[in-house]
Amino acid sequence: MFGGILFAISIPMLLTFYPIMDFEPLNGSFEEKVKPELNFDDLYSGKYQKLMEEYLNDNTGGRPYLVRINNQMEWWLFKATNVESVVIGKENYLYEQSYIDAYYGTDFIGDDVVKEKMRKLARVRDTLESRGVKLVVAIAPGKGSFYPEYFPAEVKTKMQRTNYQAYKEAFEKTNIPFVDFRSWFESMKSTSKYPLFPKGGIHWSSYGEILAADSLIKRINGLTTDSQMNSIHIDFFKSAQSAYYRDEDIEESMNLLFNLDDGTLGYPVHNVIKHKASRTTQLLTIADSYFWDMHHWRSNGYFTNGQFWYYNREVYPDFYAKETFVQDFVDLGYEVEKNDVVLIMFTDANLKDFAYDFIDRLYDEYCSHGREKREKRIAKIIEDIRNTPDWINYVKKQAQNEGISLEEALRKNAVYMMIQEEKKKR
Repeated sequence: MFGGILFAISIPMLLTFYPIMDFEPLNGSFEEKVKPELNFDDLYSGKYQKLMEEYLNDNTGGRPYLVRINNQMEWWLFKATNVESVVIGKENYLYEQSYIDAYYGTDFIGDDVVKEKMRKLARVRDTLESRGVKLVVAIAPGKGSFYPEYFPAEVKTKMQRTNYQAYKEAFEKTNIPFVDFRSWFESMKSTSKYPLFPKGGIHWSSYGEILAADSLIKRINGLTTDSQMNSIHIDFFKSAQSAYYRDEDIEESMNLLFNLDDGTLGYPVHNVIKHKASRTTQLLTIADSYFWDMHHWRSNGYFTNGQFWYYNREVYPDFYAKETFVQDFVDLGYEVEKNDVVLIMFTDANLKDFAYDFIDRLYDEYCSHGREKREKRIAKIIEDIRNTPDWINYVKKQAQNEGISLEEALRKNAVYMMIQEEKKKR
């Protein structure tokens, strides 16, 4: 018995030195630990020991399997999870805390903030309209507002005014095209053939997503005549007793040994209906993760033309080739005006940060002389470069090496300097 126990606890060490088998890696976002280099200063201060301990802990043989065993035992014994912000509801419905906060209104930003944001959005929309760019806003449903009946008792609290209520009332008073997926999903809840939200996922189900995408494309196509987007033809839905794709994204992050019961889910089989317009609508989308799968449908023929500004931060598909960020666009209006339609879509849990600074930046550019201020700053930096001998000589060499004009190189350097100044302010 002693020998067996000794062998069992030695298995991780043996697998570390002799990795004879591969284990499925853990799901989720992790910071990969790098093996530290040994030097006297770090060894003397204790830094080396700490870093090596973290490295060995994350690189122990069989660690993914051991973590899953530990997580499964915690689930069986205590109905607990180590994933931050995950809430376990009745009948194993899984939530994230932010969606519960959005349902109860504990994250409400206030009517004055909403009104100010809407005032700026109306001005931005009018300016874009005058420049031939349509704008449409969609609010995606949240799992908390869709399934409040499965909340555990400990998270229930007093209902307050919500960001969703404030924004919905504000949009109903404007002429901005607005799609309220939350109320639409709630109206289909009792009649839907398949769940619109999965038990183990935080986003709308694959079934709900295809319905939303079909509706969204039809709404966008209704805004334009010169251009159109490819439409969706749903052939049928396949029933499945086990979730896949993003329908179990929360459950996967829990890294359990065994899958939870997912119920019966529907997965669409669909085909592209190619449009007959002279060109494809160029769509700019500013959205949260609810648009992520739709963006991936580019390879299937949907949402093929345009960019996805993820949380108004990363620019896709450009980001796949080279890290491209919205904050580095100097002339934001120029980037936006390349498109036929701008879609802003956020789930109710992210309405507290609706569109992030997209509306504020465009408002500043269009309505607060932001473009004029920027050009003045660029001109001042170019003047400083010309008046600094070493700097202007460097720029001249750069222009020669890159095969561009001196004026172009000056502006390029001035824009770079201005972006660095803005980053320091943030």
